[in-house]
Amino acid sequence: MGVLGSLPGASPQLTKQLCLALVDMSLPTGEALPGLIAHVTSQLPAATALLTLEYMAEEVSTLTHFGPGGSSEERADALLELKARLRACAGGVITWLAQLAQQVSQPQAGVQLP
Repeated sequence: MGVLGSLPGASPQLTKQLCLALVDMSLPTGEALPGLIAHVTSQLPAATALLTLEYMAEEVSTLTHFGPGGSSEERADALLELKARLRACAGGVITWLAQLAQQVSQPQAGVQLP
């Protein structure tokens, strides 16, 4: 649970939603959504970004590996569930990313620019 609460200014639920969004965009094409990954890696401390991407990888692993008894039907069901969860939380992810970008673009409180 440490990964989920490690992003500054984000609740654990919103952090998980961001990871789910990354995973959801990654599965159909085999490639992660470049804009979100670029945002995560450029705006967050390296260690935090790495933890976020590791969590994303865990989500992918959970969805794509069901062991020898796993079936494509199970994978399809898991993907549908993930997409439903993403649709339910997409607004929160977008809002959080916008807030994070706004915080990064503004000077720190109490710091006077010349």
